[in-house]
Amino acid sequence: MIRIGSRSTGRPTLNEVAKLAGVSPITASRALRGISTVAPELVEKVRAAA
Repeated sequence: MIRIGSRSTGRPTLNEVAKLAGVSPITASRALRGISTVAPELVEKVRAAA
């Protein structure tokens, strides 16, 4: 069984979101924060994974 989310909150971690989206954790972080240097396609992938 695959566990998604931290034990305390049940929400997915940044590393889990990045892995599901196929991007690095820093790219996932930038996409979620709305940094404009991230391609719109990647932002959508990260948001879908979150």
